[in-house]
Amino acid sequence: MNKRAGRKVSKKGGGNISRRRFSVSRSMESGLDDVCRQVFSSVSDIVAVFDTDLKLVMMNPAGVKIVRLLGVKRVLMGKRLSEALPFIPKATETEYRKLIKTGKSSAGEVIYRVGDIARTGYTKRIPVKNKGRVVGIITVIQNMTELKKKESALQKNVRRLKTITFFVREMVWESDFNGTITYVSPASKKIMGYAPKEIVGEKIYSEKFFPDNHKETKKIIEDLFSKRKEFHLLRLAARNKAGGRVILEVNGALFFDEEGKAFGYIGTATNVTERQTYEENLKKFELAVESASDHIIITDPNGVILFANKAVSSTTGYSPKEIIGQRPSLWGKQMSPEFYKDMWRKIRDKKEVYVGELTNKRKNGELYIAETRISPVLDEKGEIRFYVGIERDITEAKAIDRAKTEFVSLASHQLRTPLSIIDWYTESLLAGDKGPLTEAQKGYVDEIHKSNRRMVDLVESLLNATRIDMGTLVVSPKPVSLPKIADIALSDLAPQIKEKEIFVSKVYDEIPNIKLDPDLTEIIFQNLLSNAVKYTPKNGKISIKIRQEGKNIVISVSDSGIGIPEKQQSKIFSKLFRADNARIVNPEGNGLGLYITKAVIEAAKGTIGFESKEGKGTTFTVTFPVARSRKPQAKKIA
Repeated sequence: MNKRAGRKVSKKGGGNISRRRFSVSRSMESGLDDVCRQVFSSVSDIVAVFDTDLKLVMMNPAGVKIVRLLGVKRVLMGKRLSEALPFIPKATETEYRKLIKTGKSSAGEVIYRVGDIARTGYTKRIPVKNKGRVVGIITVIQNMTELKKKESALQKNVRRLKTITFFVREMVWESDFNGTITYVSPASKKIMGYAPKEIVGEKIYSEKFFPDNHKETKKIIEDLFSKRKEFHLLRLAARNKAGGRVILEVNGALFFDEEGKAFGYIGTATNVTERQTYEENLKKFELAVESASDHIIITDPNGVILFANKAVSSTTGYSPKEIIGQRPSLWGKQMSPEFYKDMWRKIRDKKEVYVGELTNKRKNGELYIAETRISPVLDEKGEIRFYVGIERDITEAKAIDRAKTEFVSLASHQLRTPLSIIDWYTESLLAGDKGPLTEAQKGYVDEIHKSNRRMVDLVESLLNATRIDMGTLVVSPKPVSLPKIADIALSDLAPQIKEKEIFVSKVYDEIPNIKLDPDLTEIIFQNLLSNAVKYTPKNGKISIKIRQEGKNIVISVSDSGIGIPEKQQSKIFSKLFRADNARIVNPEGNGLGLYITKAVIEAAKGTIGFESKEGKGTTFTVTFPVARSRKPQAKKIA
């Protein structure tokens, strides 16, 4: 009967097949009635139903539109899955057959192509059962392409934000309008000592961070947040995890969602503790500088004035406003170009402090003498950031000093004549020109003669010192023999050398004559050798060497005397200065010898230095450039 029925159906062109299909559709319909009607009427994604042969049974209207947009011209019921949805990967049919066998649902992303464009879809496959048997599959396909793009862009922005906030020194924070912190960057660890997880969830004004001023800080934050406006450079005094004081500079701006609705704040917090300390110190500095009587300016590395205190007005006649933005040449430029070259060489190239005197001009045209000190200020790399210049008007002081010097010079000149007369008469009396003297008389006259000689030496020293101070020291260079002048000085000191039984060593190399002032050169040897003899004990040693070293002629005078105390060595060339041990050995010294010696040497373009150890002796070294030399002189050693 079945065979006949089957053959009958075959003859009639498949009538039973139609009924069988109808029968399947009816069985599916019973399972799909409630679901399909609702889904088909409301879902905007593709919803398609396939039978167990993977043929399309139905598709929702929105799905039909989408499929057509994806390149399928006509959506035909009864078409197989691969024909109905040609953009679906072929492996999908295999997946569907597994679902029919297992009866389990599946879901996941699927990449499908429309032409050369790849799209992402989220597919949900739900087996439809009737009496426990799978009779079809409902397929829901959501287009996730744009969502994926947005998600990818969002993740990229999140990664970028995290990278930026990881490296920036500022602490980046987010909070809602209630002040609860929802995010904080890793910089929180460095700035506050707290890891981000220890801060997120806390109130931005939490007593944990502001134990000293919690109420005040809370009021400030709440007032700002209630206004829904951005804020800048808000300074708050906080405490870090270790309890240390931290000054935070806080900035905040409204944070908006995709719809443009503000839902919180995002901002930064910077540790400005050091900056505030610096600013406070700077204010103190400004107060001190403003009240200083000395003229003080600060310039950039190019010499443009950035700051000037009030004292510049009394010194230069210009107000600080007139000076700022200008260069010191506004009241300067009175010295030679070489002077300024040397000054810039020292402060800019060598980066050393310059100290000196110069002449400047006030706004009214009046010239004045200034004592100036220019200090380069360097950064951590050793580069010049700015210069600090301190200037003091010493015109009046110089005038007074010059008057003193002129008085001393005048007095010394006036003393010269009577002292010379006394010297001549005492020598005459000692020689017996006016008749013989008793031993007692000779002793008295000898003491008068010695005291008079000391007075003559003092007057000569004072005259030389005043000439140096007044700039009237006359230098008349001539070719001189240094060994010859040295021997003359030693000859004058022969009585003292013999009395103290001092051993003298002389080493004179073959050197050329040198062009120097003979009288001044004699002063150099007299002062150095007389000091060596004076401060060397009995049976001591003195040595004098004259030699040529490269382009220089070097004179060295050494002794085994009392030496110079280390703490007083920096003052040894100062006018009227005498070391403590020298005062004990020779109370009658005047402290002018080395001052004059140094000035005379420098006037001849030479240099002088020394090495000394207290109780062991001293070596003075004088150097003159060999360029001043003339014809060579025979070697002499004694």
